[in-house]
Amino acid sequence: MYGIVRHLRYNLDSYLCSALLGIADALVTRLVAAANEREQFRVILVLPQHPSGDFLNPSRYPVIERNMAMQNKSLLAIVESFQKQCPNVIWSEYLGFFSLRNWGIMNDKVVTSSVFVSSSVLIVDDRVAVVGGAGINDQGMRGTHDSNIAMSIEDNTPVSIQLGGRSYEASRFAHTLRMNLMRHHIADHDPFSTDLTDMATHAHVPMANAGISVERLNGYDGVWQRIATQNAELHNLLDGEYSLSNIKSVDAFRKKNVKENFIHKSTHDPHVQAMVEKMQGFLVPFPLHFSMS
Repeated sequence: MYGIVRHLRYNLDSYLCSALLGIADALVTRLVAAANEREQFRVILVLPQHPSGDFLNPSRYPVIERNMAMQNKSLLAIVESFQKQCPNVIWSEYLGFFSLRNWGIMNDKVVTSSVFVSSSVLIVDDRVAVVGGAGINDQGMRGTHDSNIAMSIEDNTPVSIQLGGRSYEASRFAHTLRMNLMRHHIADHDPFSTDLTDMATHAHVPMANAGISVERLNGYDGVWQRIATQNAELHNLLDGEYSLSNIKSVDAFRKKNVKENFIHKSTHDPHVQAMVEKMQGFLVPFPLHFSMS
């Protein structure tokens, strides 16, 4: 699947544990080819901030730790291999790791919690969508374990969009699914918004403004990445010492007795209220530093 991606791969998954399957190698091969040819190309992966389960449960912790270690090995292998083959390329221009973090107000208090991405969704070039429970790991890919399955959906109804900086003919179902998911992640409720349409372009995008030629950031940097970074900064302020930015390893996460839900000050506090009002959806960067600890 990676070999046929022309511009954009958008992937939500529970895990990315691919060392034994050759998936990481296939991804790196495609990333290197895109970088060498200076293609308008990007892979976006949305993964849970950490594996599901109770970090404080002695019987569950070894399983969580093993799953995290397997995923970390795959993520680091991808980044390091790409950097080794393309030392002059900024790897994050072609590959983005993200997570989802929920938040809400309960009894006038702000509550935050990580979102475990359970169902798997893969959208390729807004033409093919693969949806199901089979994740990128042995359990989902080998076909010799339990009944994880997925289905590929190809819609022949064309829709004209901008992708990779040029006019492109996408399929209505795959394109609509990606747009709906991305808008939901950043709480963009405008069904006519096109800011997230072209997520493969790297350069600034020309824009007409009262007859004057100007430029704006592309959808990835100007909208997606900006909102993820802003949300992370707000969560860091809300979560304080329990923020994943302040906890540098899975073991430290456990030792801090971190609960799944973080309860904060009352929304009657004007500082807390101001932070809540700035939050845009659930998107945050994936805590890649866990992989480096």
